[in-house]
Amino acid sequence: MNDQLVVYTVLVGDGFALPDTVPTAGVEYICFTDNPDLPSNGWTLKRISPLFPSDLIRSSREPKIRPHRCLQDYSRSLYIDTRVQLTDDPNLIWNDLISSDDVSFGGFYHSFRESVAAEFASVRDLNLDDPGRVKELQTMYETHLPEILKQRPVWGGILARRHNAVECIEAMEIWWAHVLRYSRRDQLSLVLALASIPPETLNVLTGDNHKGDHFYWPTTTERPVRYFDHRSSVGPMQAIRRALKNFEKTYLRPVLKGGKSKLRK
Repeated sequence: MNDQLVVYTVLVGDGFALPDTVPTAGVEYICFTDNPDLPSNGWTLKRISPLFPSDLIRSSREPKIRPHRCLQDYSRSLYIDTRVQLTDDPNLIWNDLISSDDVSFGGFYHSFRESVAAEFASVRDLNLDDPGRVKELQTMYETHLPEILKQRPVWGGILARRHNAVECIEAMEIWWAHVLRYSRRDQLSLVLALASIPPETLNVLTGDNHKGDHFYWPTTTERPVRYFDHRSSVGPMQAIRRALKNFEKTYLRPVLKGGKSKLRK
């Protein structure tokens, strides 16, 4: 198992550029992308195929949420959004977030959303996802887990994980299941997923998401319209067929042949 820190990001689709790296001894930078022409800007590019060709956002969430699948040869990972710019040695952020050997998940609270309920309101107001999916998730919380709506959301821009730890894997699988079943706006379900982690293995800090001690965000305020458009021009059944075909090509065939899926190193 490689114990060096790997900083990684995910860039699926077009219209984005990679942030600058901060070259540091013993730190590797990896970007999972479907764009073969993407300027690397200091990152090692790992080619992936979108799991859902007509839903690039949800496709990008898989490696973000499940580093235990795509980085299984590493023990420590620091995920950063493509619009987060590190300004210092990433080990400094790691040490802040993973504050002891017991901690397996570290992150930051959302600094300008007071509650998960406020995050729901923002997603609706900005039309960032299918309103039906968003409402369905909120209704589930209201019915079964109303306390979740009162909690401060955890920001998804920087995530530090000992991603092969059992409790971390279990929480990330819960998170991924909810992103598939409900809204692809992953901050809406991260608090729920983290509720499964023993408190002593979780470390979430307060601070300004826009400007931390070792980073700033966003690097740009521009967002590609197509990437954030939840209205697909592809019919539902056609989209499902494409997704299943891509899943078979990317995951099932390599496994059946004794190889590795494209998301594995």
